[in-house]
Amino acid sequence: MTREIFGAWDLVALETEDGNGNLSHPMGDDLSGRIIFTPEGYMSATIMSNGRPAFAANDLMAGTVEEKARATDVYMSYSAKYRQDGNRVFSNVDISLLPNWIGTTQERILSFRGDNMVLTTLGIPLDGKIYTTHAIWRRP
Repeated sequence: MTREIFGAWDLVALETEDGNGNLSHPMGDDLSGRIIFTPEGYMSATIMSNGRPAFAANDLMAGTVEEKARATDVYMSYSAKYRQDGNRVFSNVDISLLPNWIGTTQERILSFRGDNMVLTTLGIPLDGKIYTTHAIWRRP
């Protein structure tokens, strides 16, 4: 039986697993996020660390290089046209905070743990090593 992924989901946890099965949280433990899948085949995902420091100036363009770097180190956002094939979700990224993702296809393994949806990477490079990431989502 196929479960519906359409709609909005809020982030429960973002777990990164190394080749030995050790879990870590490189963006921190206190995160917020939302992923939205539309029936028309569009998706958008945003994840951020809570408690990011505000810029000293109340002007987006006046943020210092350091303030902007801190803000984006713990923030991820992308949007794509997606398709689901069984337990795989393929997202053709056209908008992303990470320029390297634009024009790529991001593949995720789809599973469910109770009412939670889990999207798992096939392996992503972080700090020179390959990791598996489990993004766990629940309906708001």
